[in-house]
Amino acid sequence: MDEKLSENPQAAEERYRQLRDRMAAGEDGAADFYVRLGYAALEMGYREEGIICLKKALKRDPTQAFLFAKLKSLCPPGELTGIVVEPAAGSYRRMILSALRYPIRGSGIAMIILGSVIFFILRVIAIYTIIPFIGTFIMMFVAGYIMTYLFSVMKTTGVLGRDDPPDWPDVLNPYDVAADLSKSLAAHLAAFLPLIAFSVYTAIDSGRSFSVTDTAADSPIHGALALFGLCYYPMALLVAGMYESILACFNPIFVIRSIVAVSKDYLLTILFLLGVGGIFVAFEYLLLVELQLPYLAVGFFILIAELTLGMATMRAVGLLYRCNRSRLGWFQ
Repeated sequence: MDEKLSENPQAAEERYRQLRDRMAAGEDGAADFYVRLGYAALEMGYREEGIICLKKALKRDPTQAFLFAKLKSLCPPGELTGIVVEPAAGSYRRMILSALRYPIRGSGIAMIILGSVIFFILRVIAIYTIIPFIGTFIMMFVAGYIMTYLFSVMKTTGVLGRDDPPDWPDVLNPYDVAADLSKSLAAHLAAFLPLIAFSVYTAIDSGRSFSVTDTAADSPIHGALALFGLCYYPMALLVAGMYESILACFNPIFVIRSIVAVSKDYLLTILFLLGVGGIFVAFEYLLLVELQLPYLAVGFFILIAELTLGMATMRAVGLLYRCNRSRLGWFQ
């Protein structure tokens, strides 16, 4: 049924005619223009034309959430599939700290505790098994399954716009788990490959054994490459997860171009990841090194911290994509 909103039909008709004339003259690029034309069409009772104009406006400016709400009231269920509302500029700076609360939303606490219990048991079996190959397989499977879940956190946040943690994935076959673990390792390698390569070169040149930690402080070049790795890693992780490829993050032109496109928000992401990572390292160091507590006594609590902070980290990375989808311009 057509929807007539104007109390002054003559004024609505004149406004609609003027906007149509301007569109015919070539003024059809701005989102605001399509908003005005869309509402003018609705006032005239041209429902289908109004919907088309509002969709064009939302496509040009995904931050106009009110348009999505209006379209939901006009369109049947399912017709808006694929239309994405992007948070307004500055939203990421307001949302990133909320990533720390993300793990305890919904059923997050129960899932973290349940996962920690299961993973702790598996890790203890892996540590104390008398068959080395079985222990290595279990450790890799646990790490891969955790990464499968963390990539799910990133995608449900960034692509689907969900604000509660997803459920644990169904038990996957080893190939699927290995694929997600490989993407995580690829992001690390892509970020720190220049540092590793230069450290190997300097170690060979000086005739001593290779160690990244020993050589990282030897020269400003090592320090610069380490800083480059820290700056490159979050985007490499996002690229590897979104593109479902272990090779995508090895494209430095694409990754660096994406970093530049969202540079202000990306700096906040780096600082957030450094802070969260520092908290975990300090917590683990305190328990295992300073207090010298056995893993059997504290491993469960380390896993709780690992899962909680890992979820917060991937939530922040997912929010980076959600809030900057149009600036990144991926998949377009």
